[in-house]
Amino acid sequence: MGEEPESAASREVAKQSGLQSVFQIVGFLRKREYVGPKVIEDKQFIIVRTTVKMSEPQAWGGGESRWLAVEDLKQQDEVFSDTYVVIDMVASGQTYRSVSSEPTAF
Repeated sequence: MGEEPESAASREVAKQSGLQSVFQIVGFLRKREYVGPKVIEDKQFIIVRTTVKMSEPQAWGGGESRWLAVEDLKQQDEVFSDTYVVIDMVASGQTYRSVSSEPTAF
């Protein structure tokens, strides 16, 4: 069937940051985007919680890795569009949420 999501997450985090971690699935986010009445994207995200075995991420060629408190995250110029949806889900213990863009008229 392929790689388990928790294993894939551990592998990718190690590759991009050097951090060794163990992941637990805590929720799912489904996001649909529309153009007119037609769904153009229907994405599902797995939300995980992790225990990290190292304290500081290493530099990597694809970008910057660093720890941020939620308050510091809110000060960033660029944040993925659903970051705050995920933070709210985890904080409230919600395990599933579906979000959609509003269908647009032609």
